[in-house]
This record gives sequence, C-alpha cells and structure tokens, in this order.
Amino acid sequence: MPRNLQRALIGAIIALATTASAVAQQGPAVLRLGTFIPPTAPFIKNGLEHWINAVNADAEGTIKIELFAGGSLMKHPDQQLRMVLDNVAQIGFLPNNTAPGQFPDDAVFELPLGPRNAHEASVAAWKLYEKGLLRGYQDVKVLGFLANGPALLQTSFPVKRMEDVAGRKIRTQTEAQIGMIRVLGGTPIGSIPVTAAAESISRRLIDGTVSGWAAWAAFRLDKVATHHVELPMGYAILPLIMNKTVWEGLPPKAKAAVEKHSYLAASTLFGKVDTGVADAVRAKAKEGGGNDIVILADAEEARWRSALTAVIEDWRKSHPNGNALYQALETALAGTRGVR
Repeated sequence: MPRNLQRALIGAIIALATTASAVAQQGPAVLRLGTFIPPTAPFIKNGLEHWINAVNADAEGTIKIELFAGGSLMKHPDQQLRMVLDNVAQIGFLPNNTAPGQFPDDAVFELPLGPRNAHEASVAAWKLYEKGLLRGYQDVKVLGFLANGPALLQTSFPVKRMEDVAGRKIRTQTEAQIGMIRVLGGTPIGSIPVTAAAESISRRLIDGTVSGWAAWAAFRLDKVATHHVELPMGYAILPLIMNKTVWEGLPPKAKAAVEKHSYLAASTLFGKVDTGVADAVRAKAKEGGGNDIVILADAEEARWRSALTAVIEDWRKSHPNGNALYQALETALAGTRGVR
C-alpha cells in the first residue's frame, strides 16, 4: 500500500475512534418532555412516567427523556404547543382545546353523550388520527393520545333539575361546552384556565365548571365543587407530540424505542390509566362524604339528553366533515368496546 494512502487510512481510523469516544463520553441526548399537569397528579406516575421509563430502557443510552411537569417549562396551558414547536421542550403533552382552531376535527370528542370512558375515547382518537381524519398535526410528530374525561358538570350548588342550572355561571373551554351550558340554561364563562378554576369558584366569580374527575382532583376543585352530574359532557384531547425536526434527527435505535411504546400502545396505556384514575377519584369522593354524586331521575335525565343531543346535531351540521367524523368515531368505539 502506498505510504500516503496508508497515512490517510490511519488518520481516518484515528478520527473515527476519536469521534466515537467523544460520543460515548457525551452520553445520551436529553429530550425534555413538558406538560402543565401537576407532578403529583396520579396520571403522571402511572401514565407519563411509565411511558418515559419504558422508552428510556429500550433506547439503550441513545436518548434520555426527562419530565418537566407542572408547567415548569411553559406555565400557561395555551403555551404548550408553542413550547414544542420552538424546541423549548422536545416532547409535549398538551390539551388541544388551548390551541383554538389548530385541531378542528378533535372537537368530535368534545361532544356530549359519546365514549363511556377515557380508554375507549383515547384508542378511538388514535384510530381516527391513523386514518388521516384529524387535521392540524402536520408540523409535529404524534406519539399518542389521551382523551381525558368524561367531563361532568361540577358545581358549588345542588343540582336536581335542569332549572337549577338556569342563570348559573359555568366555566367552559370549548365551543361544545358553551353550547351544552346554554341549552341547559346556564351562562358559559370562557377564558378561565383549569389552573384557576378552583380560585374562581372560591371567589364566587363562577358557580361551577365542566371538568373530569382527574382534573377535579389535580387542580384543587375538590375543595369547592361538590356536586357532580354524571352525564358525559365530552373529552379533552391531549396528544403526546414531538418536535418533528428532533424526531427526524434521532438515531434508529432511539426511534425504534419510541415507536415501540407509542401510537396505539401509548393511547391504550394513557386511556386505561386515566380511566382508573377517574374511577378511583370518584370512589374517594363518594366515600369521603361532602360530595353529591347526582344521579338524575329517569324523566329528568331524558330532558338533559334531549337538550345535549341538540348540541351534537348542530355540530354535525356546522362542521364541514361533521357527519363523517361522527360516524367514524362511532365505528371506532364499536371496535374498542369489550376489548381490555
């Protein structure tokens, strides 16, 4: 071998070895996962942390996902999507109803009288996304969905009849919730994040909120909202998303680890965990006293269902793909029910 070629080959081997050594010393790439959910919320330990630990283990040192809960990277819920797009966090877990207009088709899950629990709804959300029916995700990498809920009417005042809601100020976050409170005779109040709902009720700025059991426990609503009407009033969709540029730059082993635990697997995990949390919180509220789990009389429930059905029909007519989306949701739910 010519001497100059030999020297070039030796130099290349040394450079390669040096690069490999530097990479080894540098360690795994750290990916920050940001969410506004409080770190003490049960879903964090049993849902997000479980997912993080599983991915980190299978990534074998190529990446290390670190959790930043409680809004420690971006405090306000409305900033969560921007947090990921701007790479403040490489992964985000955010409520879609805080990004108005960005995810127009997710609103099918916000309608009342739909899925029975978060497991059904979360799996259905992934199925609709997988079929290309949910718009707005083109700039991020979607890893899974949690459909948190179902939301309930939770108030500081007793509720037995629809007339009890008349004139009451109820916190809402979505167009569907606004419609629901209006047909029930209440006054919807927007622009109050869930993080401020308990204080707003305590100060009598509002009389209640449309929230799920998990949010009721996580955001101190248990201190002020003690009446719960058990009719499902929709789900908040929280996607687990990654910065698309970061995703495309991951090494194959890291991508394989993320994909192994994401998509349908993550949606199933998140939905089951949230369903378990909701069941546990409801049981604790019922057993602990001081809470009124409102079971409407049959005739009264029929009145509420009739009013809420009108909200569904209005949405199906007003949304450009409303009928197809609603039918796709019903099909997805039929395929999920009975599967555990």
